[in-house]
Amino acid sequence: MSHATQHRLRLVGAASAVAASLLLSACAFGGPASTPASTVVLLPGGLVGTWTEDGSDSLLQPYISLEKDGTFRGSDGCNTLSGTWTYAESDGVVLGDIASTEIACEGIDTWLSQVATAHVQAGVMTVRSADGTVIGRLEGS
Repeated sequence: MSHATQHRLRLVGAASAVAASLLLSACAFGGPASTPASTVVLLPGGLVGTWTEDGSDSLLQPYISLEKDGTFRGSDGCNTLSGTWTYAESDGVVLGDIASTEIACEGIDTWLSQVATAHVQAGVMTVRSADGTVIGRLEGS
């Protein structure tokens, strides 16, 4: 093989390596599936805030409070919930790392303990379980 041919092969190999590297970088940094709460562009009415069963500010009822730092806290009226949240265009508010107390509460419907995602529209948060079933609605206060 001539010296010129070897040089061309090295150039083609280097160009291929650069192209592959750029392609992998584009795939790896093409954008996250969800966005940390601290970088969410808040919609009119916002996502950050407290959402309750009847829109009042009483924390003695089911509520979820989304914080700017990407954490949330809440209660089903008896047990407390906490964890993290992100926003994904396709899924809405996605709650994760959920921790909950498990107190036996007589006469309390603990539906909120099944929360996995939520969508906010016109000041109403529609709460869904992990399988996508609507389990309740909360209003912004």
